[in-house]
Amino acid sequence: MLDLLLGLLDPVFYATFLLGLVSLVVAKLQAPILLKYGKTLPQSAGRHYSESFWGQFQRLTVPKAWFSHFYVYSVFVSSVNMFLLQFNLLSILIAVHSARRLYETVYVNVSKPSARIHVSHYLVGFWFYSAVNYAASTSSPETWSSLPVRCLALLLFALASWDQHENHLHLSKLRKYTLPTYGLFRIVASAHYFDEFLLYFALTLFTGASAKLLVCLLWVIANLSFSAVETRAWYLQKFTESTPRFAILPYML
Repeated sequence: MLDLLLGLLDPVFYATFLLGLVSLVVAKLQAPILLKYGKTLPQSAGRHYSESFWGQFQRLTVPKAWFSHFYVYSVFVSSVNMFLLQFNLLSILIAVHSARRLYETVYVNVSKPSARIHVSHYLVGFWFYSAVNYAASTSSPETWSSLPVRCLALLLFALASWDQHENHLHLSKLRKYTLPTYGLFRIVASAHYFDEFLLYFALTLFTGASAKLLVCLLWVIANLSFSAVETRAWYLQKFTESTPRFAILPYML
């Protein structure tokens, strides 16, 4: 029965990622406003759109503080994974990451009431953490990397988590919309996004590059790269000479 269920869910899992990647490209070409949030989302966003359904959809935003909702959701789902489905280290790592991000969203990077995200960002967050936790719950320890590689992956996960937390602390202490200059922010505009890439690379490495974690990693790279490019473009408008040369990947992008 379980094999039958997985046989039905696995194609849906991969299809949603394909749809997500296509949607990113379409949004970039046809509706770039959907890729902006927080400081990169203009206060006047949506005012010039038509009264059509598509125009109305592009106006739909929710408070950026609602980011915390899908971290609450991920903590809950990963806890269910650990205690009811499959207790393994991968689910623990995802739970730890989600709990840390929840803490940071609520107590460190507290969003201003005026900060908004498009409703599509909000819904995508729930989809992604559903997918990540599904990947963890169906991952078999028998296929994971060797012990030395797993230890290396755990070390990378810990270092990236620490660095991302430090970067979020730095961002929280900045005056409104100023240029971050701590650590890797001197090289890339979105060092905290680079940390996210390292985190999911570590999880993928831990599982021996399982197909499901690999597509999750691909999504993180694609999605955050679009956001990082938007962030760097915003910095360029405000801090032309001091903006880092790269958006997210040091010496690459």
